[in-house]
Amino acid sequence: MAGITSLLNIAKTALLTHQLSLQTAGHNVSNVNTEGYSRQEVTLEAQYPNLSPIGNVGNGVTAREITRAYNSFITNTLFSKMSDKAGLETQESAMTTIEGILNEVDGSGLYNQLNEFWSAWDDLSNNAEGIPERMTLLEKAKLLVDGIRERYNSLLNLSNEVNLNLEQTVKDINQTADQIAELNVQIVAMEANGHAANDLRDKRDVLLKKLSELTDLHYFETPRGTYTIIMGKGFQLVEGDRSWHIEYSNGAVNWIGTDGTRTELTQEEVGAGKLGAWLDIKSRISPRDKGLLIGSTANTSGGKAVNSWTRWDEIDGVNITGPFEIHFSGTDQDGLPVTGTFQYDPGPPESGARIQDFLDAIEAAFSGPGKGVQAYVNEDGRISIKDLTPGTKSITFQIDSIQGLVNGLDLGKFDGRYPTNYLETLNQWATALIKEVNTQHSQGAGLAPLTETTGVYSATNTGEPIGFRSSGLFFSDQVKAGSFEIWLFDQNGNVVDYDPSTPEVNDPVVISVDPATTTMEDLKNAVDSIEGISARLVNGHLVIGVDGTTSVAGFAFGKDTSGALLATGLNAFFTGTNAETIGLDQAIQDDPTLIAAAKVESKGTSVVVSQREVIDPQRPLGASIDPGTLTIYKYDQNGLIVGSSEIQVDPAHDSLNEIINRINQIDGVFAEITPTGTLRIYGDSQDFSTIGIGNDTSGLMKYLGIPTANQEIQAFFSVTNDSVPLGSPLSGLSDYGALKAGSFELKTYGPDGALIGESVLNFDPNTMSLQDVANALNGTGLLNASIVDGRLILDAPPGTQGIFFKNDTTNLMSSLGLPTIGQSLTGMYGVEDLNVSLDDIEQSIVPGSFNLYLYDQDGISIPGSPINISVGTWDSLEDIALKLDAISGIKAKVVGGRLDVRAEDGVGSFILTDDTSNLFNTLGIFTPLGGGLSPANNENALSIRDISRYSIDSLNGATINEAYQNLVGRIGIETRGIKTDHEFLKSTVADLQMRRDAISGVSLDEELSNLLKFQHAYTAAAKLISTADELYLALLQAKQ
Repeated sequence: MAGITSLLNIAKTALLTHQLSLQTAGHNVSNVNTEGYSRQEVTLEAQYPNLSPIGNVGNGVTAREITRAYNSFITNTLFSKMSDKAGLETQESAMTTIEGILNEVDGSGLYNQLNEFWSAWDDLSNNAEGIPERMTLLEKAKLLVDGIRERYNSLLNLSNEVNLNLEQTVKDINQTADQIAELNVQIVAMEANGHAANDLRDKRDVLLKKLSELTDLHYFETPRGTYTIIMGKGFQLVEGDRSWHIEYSNGAVNWIGTDGTRTELTQEEVGAGKLGAWLDIKSRISPRDKGLLIGSTANTSGGKAVNSWTRWDEIDGVNITGPFEIHFSGTDQDGLPVTGTFQYDPGPPESGARIQDFLDAIEAAFSGPGKGVQAYVNEDGRISIKDLTPGTKSITFQIDSIQGLVNGLDLGKFDGRYPTNYLETLNQWATALIKEVNTQHSQGAGLAPLTETTGVYSATNTGEPIGFRSSGLFFSDQVKAGSFEIWLFDQNGNVVDYDPSTPEVNDPVVISVDPATTTMEDLKNAVDSIEGISARLVNGHLVIGVDGTTSVAGFAFGKDTSGALLATGLNAFFTGTNAETIGLDQAIQDDPTLIAAAKVESKGTSVVVSQREVIDPQRPLGASIDPGTLTIYKYDQNGLIVGSSEIQVDPAHDSLNEIINRINQIDGVFAEITPTGTLRIYGDSQDFSTIGIGNDTSGLMKYLGIPTANQEIQAFFSVTNDSVPLGSPLSGLSDYGALKAGSFELKTYGPDGALIGESVLNFDPNTMSLQDVANALNGTGLLNASIVDGRLILDAPPGTQGIFFKNDTTNLMSSLGLPTIGQSLTGMYGVEDLNVSLDDIEQSIVPGSFNLYLYDQDGISIPGSPINISVGTWDSLEDIALKLDAISGIKAKVVGGRLDVRAEDGVGSFILTDDTSNLFNTLGIFTPLGGGLSPANNENALSIRDISRYSIDSLNGATINEAYQNLVGRIGIETRGIKTDHEFLKSTVADLQMRRDAISGVSLDEELSNLLKFQHAYTAAAKLISTADELYLALLQAKQ
């Protein structure tokens, strides 16, 4: 019986065990599509055997446990990569949206609108009087303004959507953490009997997978089977049956600790996942916290960010040699002025040695009943100021000046968010556009003078200096010591000279500005004191108008070196201060003639270039050509005249070609133009040896630079010091390097051509000055030599018709420009057109002078002005340039045959006037007297157009166009980087998921095979029962 009973027991346990296997396989099949389900299987083992005399007898099979197919390493890695993937997927979606907002692909983007704006200014410059061009400019400007604001608002709306997504993500994280904590409890309870809660663990892993997509996390399983989950860099979310929450409040994500304390979480602290991605996108596009001011400069000490306890002398690049002061200003929570001064004194005793001392000074300046700020140094080394008691206005702050014995200390600006995100970069770009255009536009004029204008910017504190932030002016940091001009006009548009004591020029009203003392009240009073002009303050805006009490009927603004026009917004083009608030001045929209395309003609100029090109700048400007004659002499080898020919010169009818033809008709004498454009006359005959030119009453040879033998001769070239050896550069002789020691012959001739006298003189350039040469010539008794203005003058006594030099081995004659006898005579000055009449190429300069008036940067006459400059018959254009260049503050030179005169070194402008030499008329030189206002003037339109080409300091040296392209390019590059990373992570996650599914996933083929296997086993176990039954029957029958 025992044997049959054991067989029945074996059959029973086999049936139950294989039934369990079938049930488990069925469970697997039914959950084939269940997310996170891990395939389960029954672990079978043989039961403990029975002992018998012949050995151990088996007791069948039993199910030890049900396990799930699970690999913790692969699952952990998968969840980690899924966190990265979810974060990148979120970032990619948001960045693609941002890229679409700033889309520049189809040609209709903001960059194209910006270029059309500059082009409209260019078109206006081509027709400054044109109303259609002005209307087009307004249209393009409106499109640009609308484009900027649209992109700002789109980014702002996206930022609001990000906030909503952050709020939902926080809720999902809290809910999931709570559910995991609850499952921890259920799993512990279910596994109290020692068996794994497989389905609950799968459910918990599903939640963990969801949580890993929401945030970066680290988790581990405790011995009790619970999960402990850490978010980001150490923030606990789940431990056992407890969960911690995070919250989204006032634009920040905070982790709430056990004691209720809140810790703000940044993207760096959260890490990957959707939460980290949304925080990253938020940091890229969210508007700055107006209750937090962060400095633009990140200072370091030893290469690491400074902190509040860093000493001033430990900051990299800072050199302190004694006391210094930091002056600062701003406005508080109610818009009231805040000013302060911090002092550092090395002592002894030392005071104010650390940054914290400055921070204390800031907090003290902002302190008051119910008011306060926290000043600190952030992790980047930037000074930051947080408003602790927000009021009706946002706090502002500005470093006004750093004075004393310190170099290299830069605390930055506090005008935005640093480092800048996309939105703040767009803001700063728009601010630069507004600043540059308004700065230039404010110094221009429309088609007619203004009768009234209102500044677009208001001061909240009109008694505070406009260079201080405490004034409430946004562009206060652009104000500097200087002045601005107001030009006055009568009803006919003629300038009203504000200072008749300077009749050489028209003077504007000059308003001086000191950024540390000049207030809006001061500006109002200064303008209001102008006869014919009134000024008043309306809600902090400066209003200027004609009062009708004098002949003054209009006004216009001129040069502004102070930045006051920009800061107050007078005669502005744009309104607003950034991408959020940018607009167009309503006055310009109402009246396009107010667009300041013109500039009022300044008093003087900083640059003047003569209009007429001089062919040879070294030719004497007084070399005129008159009706007359010149004589060409022929000499034998002994220097005796053997023949002469007279050439008639009629400048009204003769061209240079005709003169050349007449010379060529002389036997043995020829004339030609050299490759360098000069005239060459030479002899080629056996009848004479050399030639010379004398008795030139026409001045033609002087014009061409061929010295002639007359009764009185002036050397062509002069020296600046007649007592210095001519071989020295200090002599001022231009060709000093060509001189060498040797000798030359002097010959004088009578009216009949007979030789009167001759002498041989020695010359050494290293020892002999021009005065020595004159003395040597006087010593011959053949002539009288003198020096006038550095030029050698030779005067023959009565009876002498001509003076010549011959056989000069020293080059002295050619270097001084004195007449010689030779086989060839070549002019020193070039000519251009051989076929026009000589009247058309001559220069009509006469001995005289002109005055040079100098003015500083503010238009104030410089002491010593005017300076009188003489013009002599022998002065060339080069000589005039040298005379001007010798004056302090003036740079003059000849460029391309034109006189180029420029102001430098403290001289802001100059005027050339009172010309008695006819120099200005001949050369085409004009310097404005000031106050001219022509509707066709396009100077300001050109200046505004050229803004697009200038590097802007506030844009890191980029142009306005380049800065916008840099922003778009930066977004594009970062978007592509995120997309590339996302594509990589997608393949990584797919691979990990495939490996996880290979281990934990349900295979229907495999399960169906198992079902058949377990079914056969179950059938076989049932057969055991029928076999035992048959055995029982056999026994019963045997007994009967």
